[in-house]
Amino acid sequence: MNHPSIRLRLMLGTGLFVALTLWGANVAIYRAFKRTLNKEVDLHLLQSASLLAKSAELEADSLDYGGKEAMESGKAPAITGLFQFWDLSTCRITKSPDLGDRNLPFIKGKLNQTVITNVRMENGDRARIASVSHYPFTDQAAIDAAAAMG
Repeated sequence: MNHPSIRLRLMLGTGLFVALTLWGANVAIYRAFKRTLNKEVDLHLLQSASLLAKSAELEADSLDYGGKEAMESGKAPAITGLFQFWDLSTCRITKSPDLGDRNLPFIKGKLNQTVITNVRMENGDRARIASVSHYPFTDQAAIDAAAAMG
């Protein structure tokens, strides 16, 4: 019976050990980067959702989005990104121009709590979205106008 030499067994064992160690290190680094990038994306999503949510104002007769005025203004840089507002009282939807004829899924959370989740778009692309349910702000003039209208 012919046994492989100790030298060959040591080389194969060392090679296998190094390969497994490098593979494990790559998996650990990949997971660390993925976790860090997801935290950064979530932070930017939270900030964007908060800014967009705070741009909604309850007018005397409708819900007005400050972002819509900015989108229609030719003086400012183009607003890019995918966002969608749902007015639950009138069932009206306001979408960003980048969405085109697509729709974002409706995800409802608790009042003033942000829900971040992964979704699959209608065209098959994966996306990470933030959803915020909130009451729009009102100013005293809008409240007085609404009271005058009954």
